Amino acid sequence: MQKSDFGLDDRFEILPASWPDDAKARSVLPGDLTQFAVNRGPQTTDLATFHPFRADPKLHGGGGVIYFDEGIERDQLTTVLGLMGVAYTMTDFAIFADCSDDPAQQDYLAQMRLVSHHALESGYFAYQKLPVQAASVLDVIAGFIERQREIWNPGHHPFPSSLRFTRGGDGDSVKEALGYGFMVEDTEWQIYRVWSRSWLVPK
Repeated sequence: MQKSDFGLDDRFEILPASWPDDAKARSVLPGDLTQFAVNRGPQTTDLATFHPFRADPKLHGGGGVIYFDEGIERDQLTTVLGLMGVAYTMTDFAIFADCSDDPAQQDYLAQMRLVSHHALESGYFAYQKLPVQAASVLDVIAGFIERQREIWNPGHHPFPSSLRFTRGGDGDSVKEALGYGFMVEDTEWQIYRVWSRSWLVPK
């Protein structure tokens, strides 16, 4: 896994899943990408109990999950993030990321979790000071989308061969195309997730 896989250069640091390594007992780490906050703050969550009516942000009008294809433009992305209540100009956040070893089983290609410094300090009780990022949430998400497009579909093909069989397609009657997902895990704590994915297009 390289920073460049996520559209990040040497100005950025991807924190390890084990961060912070301070021996402090925590129920969940901010870099545990198997966990989703679902507007319940930094705690272990059981996604089997997820319900869209009850997992909404109680103190904000925006939030949620959205899926879109690779054709999204920056102005469209900005509008979507604004509607979802994302603090997209924010620069005081940490980055956690991972690439899938088996997209067909894990249902994603690559993912990033952006966690505000406020959530790290007040929710995860991680007091190690981190620098602000060299770019905003919007810039990082847009860079991720563009870089994943370069990796998986450099030829701008509707059904890139690199995605074949990553989502259960047969390469003929059902083929994979490149797409993305974005989730406001927690509006109040400003925890966000973006991932690349393949999706199926039948003939």
